Amino acid sequence: AARRSVHLLQRMMRAGELQPSATAFTNVMAACTRARYWGAALATFERLRRTAPEAVDVAASNAALAACAGQRAGQRARDLLASMRERGLEPDLASYDSCMEATAACGELSAGVDLLDAVYDAGLGACSYPLHRNLLEACTRAGASSMEKTSAVRRTYAKTPRTAREIESHPALKGPCELSIFCASTS
Repeated sequence: AARRSVHLLQRMMRAGELQPSATAFTNVMAACTRARYWGAALATFERLRRTAPEAVDVAASNAALAACAGQRAGQRARDLLASMRERGLEPDLASYDSCMEATAACGELSAGVDLLDAVYDAGLGACSYPLHRNLLEACTRAGASSMEKTSAVRRTYAKTPRTAREIESHPALKGPCELSIFCASTS
């Protein structure tokens, strides 16, 4: 289905009679991402940016960010997120989640913490469990120690007051060392 979608989009553009909508581009990118054709999804996004930059919206950007996550392209995802903001688009939780997933796949701990800070700054911290999970994944991929992992989680949770019980029940924190250090610092 993804290859057919790309082919139809290309035919529409070659014919010149019909300009595909941003929705058509977004649907093609989503089909490519589902089929794990990350490169085709990102090439489709670049084609949209070249042919109709004013049509690039949050949905199209999110489709490209999902492809970045699948391709494990952390820097590209962060660049795309920055580009969204520069164009006046407000990234949503899906934008940040895909960006964090790409960042975590690369094991880029510092960039992941900065990204989670941006989520809280955008007022989306209350819904951010997947982002925390992905940050912990970045810690693991980066070979972070238990203390570094705890420090990263502590820094991000500092923006949202929580009780020790809420922290203890957080499924991403495992192990008495991490939990005891973290809970002691937040009580």
